[in-house]
Amino acid sequence: MPSRSTAGSIAARTRRKSRKKEFQFTIHLLSDVELNRAFEDALYEAGCDDALVGTIDGNVVMDFTREATSEEKAIASALTDIRRAIKKIALGHTVFGMVR
Repeated sequence: MPSRSTAGSIAARTRRKSRKKEFQFTIHLLSDVELNRAFEDALYEAGCDDALVGTIDGNVVMDFTREATSEEKAIASALTDIRRAIKKIALGHTVFGMVR
């Protein structure tokens, strides 16, 4: 049987995890990045495995469904992952909404 402190730690971790929600948002990359297999692989390896990647008017567009504790953290973590995948990007507008 777990001690009280162990049980309390497990309960605290469970509460923290339950606060995460899924957020949907779109990021437009306004740069000379070409959508190809190498770019898609780099995004996946950087942590963007939760994004659908395509193009609109020649620009790369990424639709994310990301789990986080807030919309801001979801978007920030996606941008961090994108920056990890490619060094220079110019970001367009970001549209986001929460899934309930």
